[in-house]
Amino acid sequence: MTMDTLEHNRMVFAPLKKIITNGNMKEARDLIKQNQDDWKGMSFFPLFQAIVLHDTELVYWERAVESLSKFSACGERLFALDRAISICRQGGDDIRVRTFLQLAESIARDIGDSKRHLQYLAMYANQLYLDGYTSRSTELLEEVILKAVTDEYWLLVVSQATILSGILLQQQDWVGASNLSVILEEAAVKRKNWIGVACAVMTRASAWFAQDKEEASIRLLLETGRLFHERGFVSALHLIKARLAELRAFLGEDRFNELCEQV
Repeated sequence: MTMDTLEHNRMVFAPLKKIITNGNMKEARDLIKQNQDDWKGMSFFPLFQAIVLHDTELVYWERAVESLSKFSACGERLFALDRAISICRQGGDDIRVRTFLQLAESIARDIGDSKRHLQYLAMYANQLYLDGYTSRSTELLEEVILKAVTDEYWLLVVSQATILSGILLQQQDWVGASNLSVILEEAAVKRKNWIGVACAVMTRASAWFAQDKEEASIRLLLETGRLFHERGFVSALHLIKARLAELRAFLGEDRFNELCEQV
């Protein structure tokens, strides 16, 4: 009997994988039919059944995930989990989404892929927030951001700090939002993401404004707006202008102009 090892599975199914990669699904289906008696006892077989024959059916992807549990820390199992997560999201099955995401982040951690681990952990945290588990979601997002800063995954910092900033503002945690905006701004600058910089500045300005630091808030927006204008960052400049227009409407024309004159 053939040893059902990870290496042997990859070797046996390599030709089928190549055919699928080339987009020839009819040839792939024919190859499965020809070899299914020999392959049915192998751990990779449910995965390729799902890919070729049952791509939209969750039960087959769940079988693939379970079959690949023998090789828990492998990319193929993550692939099956990704597809299962996608199908569950389409069907609104939030409980399974959380379960699969939690499993995926643990597998990525075991593989030693720190970037994918943090990406899955961020997705899990986001799903928790959507499902109403705000406190736990906030804790995990803070963990993701701190680790992403340490590992210099700046895109992940920008995306997750933007989300967490919104949560903190909603919770009226002005100090937390202001402090996080500095991390967001630094990461966005490293990415040359000027929309991200604008979001960070608006977050800090909003937090200051909520703490009755009206002059400091408007000064920050005006200075950033001037910088964006000088460098030609048009889209980011429009965001700053929109926030200033909101403050003008809120404060009234006279008070707004008075504050601007003090800057």
